[in-house]
Amino acid sequence: MVVALTLATYGHAQAVTAQGTEVMPYCSTLMGDSPDGESSRVVVEHCSKVSRADAVAGMRAKAHTLGYDTRQSQALIILYEHAYYGGASNVVHGDDGVCDKSGYRLDFNDYWTENLSSVQGIATCDRLYLLRGDDWRINKRFPLDAPLLGSFDNNINFRAQVYSSYHDG
Repeated sequence: MVVALTLATYGHAQAVTAQGTEVMPYCSTLMGDSPDGESSRVVVEHCSKVSRADAVAGMRAKAHTLGYDTRQSQALIILYEHAYYGGASNVVHGDDGVCDKSGYRLDFNDYWTENLSSVQGIATCDRLYLLRGDDWRINKRFPLDAPLLGSFDNNINFRAQVYSSYHDG
């Protein structure tokens, strides 16, 4: 299974307050399949100030109203704004099963390009392969969980593949 997912089409939800822009601390995104090898589209995203569980429940409810059965979707990874799993987060779900050795491909939007600092893998998603640069030739592999991506992600466009080192699918 090779499924291309793109996170380039959504932003981390923000609320405008009298003090400025506030990032919603908890988000959950459901990614659709990837027709004909194209990047997958974002089916739905929901963010919450309350909890991660509330964000996931809201995402599932929105997906249900669009006719998606989220009982088959799998949580793949959690993106974090700060090192050591701090700050705003986004639980990314895929609707094509758990990670296998081919995995899921992710293209990051401006928010996560500028803010991603750590990643947790879920279930069989235990490896992260990051590529960056204009020609995508600079790369680095991380075992998941990755509490500190370091300078690799420092405000430069990048894409990722999240996959399993052991699960054949």
